[in-house]
Amino acid sequence: MKKLVLSLTTFVAILCGIKGAAWQVGILGNFVNNPNDGFTCSYAECRKSGGGPRLFHVRCTKNATTYDCVYRGQPHCCNAYNQGQQVQFYQGLAKKAGKGRPNACSYFKLFDDNVCPMVPFQKVIPDPGNIHMQYRSPAHPFCTDDNANDDNIACPAPEVLAATAVTGSANQCVAQWLVLLFFSLFWE
Repeated sequence: MKKLVLSLTTFVAILCGIKGAAWQVGILGNFVNNPNDGFTCSYAECRKSGGGPRLFHVRCTKNATTYDCVYRGQPHCCNAYNQGQQVQFYQGLAKKAGKGRPNACSYFKLFDDNVCPMVPFQKVIPDPGNIHMQYRSPAHPFCTDDNANDDNIACPAPEVLAATAVTGSANQCVAQWLVLLFFSLFWE
């Protein structure tokens, strides 16, 4: 019986993307407004299954020189994101990162100004503790940073999200896990 409960719990954890899988490339795009350094930049959404955190990976190229940086956030806190505006969300982050900036990695925190303005993406690569290093060069291929932390990120308080309800597959996965756990207590 305990093996069955453990197996079901493990299955739900894998299905919900709680830990373990490698980052996968999701939405791809190019910067409309490239930074002032003369580089041409593109981006990728890096994701694991389920409603967990996402990475926003920026890569820039000029001739044979490349640089990149990676931001991490939890866009599932935003109803608009959950209702099909993912492409617009990442376009907004790219617009913010590139427009009028010395380079596309100069911000330590990014916000999309239109779709989900209260959902921050924090720089995780290179280490934000090193204020003198804004980007990494040469750039890595999209979504290959297995060391990028995929721990759960709490959504901002409801009053901060300005009346947007916290919804999405992360909450559904937790609910499914709790239901399985509850039924396993009575299954003999």
